[in-house]
Amino acid sequence: MLPLWFIGDIPDFICRYSVTNNLLIYNHFIKSILFCLRRATR
Repeated sequence: MLPLWFIGDIPDFICRYSVTNNLLIYNHFIKSILFCLRRATR
């Protein structure tokens, strides 16, 4: 059987991981848009 603190940490870990993942994807998305805009304005 898993200890209770371990079970309690799983949702927190998943939540933190997904938030970090979304921020990385969002950051990459913005960078590519800015890159395209810079190329378009030239």
